[in-house]
Amino acid sequence: MNPRSLIERAEKLTAPSPAVVKLLDFLNRSEVDNDEILAVVRKDPVLCCKLLATCNSPAYGLSSQVGSLDQAVLYLGSQVIYRLVLALSFGPSLTRKLGGYAIDGQDLWKHSLLAGTLTSKVIEAMPRSNFEPSVAYTAGLIHDIGKILMNQALDNKTKEAIQKIIEGQGLSLLEAERAVLKTDHAEVGAHLLQLWKLPEIVIEAVANHHAPVIHPHPKLSSVIHVANVLAHGAGSTPGWSSFAVRAHEEVPEALGLNETAMQCLALESFDALAQVEQMAASK
Repeated sequence: MNPRSLIERAEKLTAPSPAVVKLLDFLNRSEVDNDEILAVVRKDPVLCCKLLATCNSPAYGLSSQVGSLDQAVLYLGSQVIYRLVLALSFGPSLTRKLGGYAIDGQDLWKHSLLAGTLTSKVIEAMPRSNFEPSVAYTAGLIHDIGKILMNQALDNKTKEAIQKIIEGQGLSLLEAERAVLKTDHAEVGAHLLQLWKLPEIVIEAVANHHAPVIHPHPKLSSVIHVANVLAHGAGSTPGWSSFAVRAHEEVPEALGLNETAMQCLALESFDALAQVEQMAASK
């Protein structure tokens, strides 16, 4: 089985909404004006309502109600609003029930939100970083999007074969997927993002989030890998395959994160999960 065959079998996932298309296009630019982000939201009344509801949720703890998009930017800042809009735009895709992975919609959604949120915390903890937080957030948010496509191939027989390999041979989920299906959710997700014409840095991060590139220097996949591992460690572990996520111990070191830094990030992950739970509840 190859990634293209899975994508061709997908129903609506390969047709991102106009809002998503425009937001993803912003990633190719060094600067984006606040008005441009708000213009995207104003063209989508449903998205606008969801954004205001989320801004007014306990997750952000604002002292007064946000009644307009302009107020939302004023109170939370353009970066937060951009990430919220992107997350809410991808929500319909990331809240699907994936029976092949034993994942309900909310579990994948919350894990995706948490991984995206933790990318910023990982970058902030690094002694030096050239990674753009919004790009990292995007990659973290959609790092598991390939699972939505892979789910189409996971009938009971295939699922049992993958589980047997994980439990019997101690392989990771990625290794087991590849052994049975000759591809994996990271490769399939990256292939989809190529069709969506996302920046190469995001495609690389999704493709390698289980096997991050750290030589000759760490790529964005290394940040996504650490964020994903932290998300699982905080208890955001969707589906039967969650225990088969394998952490690469050399990756934090390559990012300049010592044991103390990782312990601090682990503690922050629990706080971030609580915020994500509140945000998901307001969706």
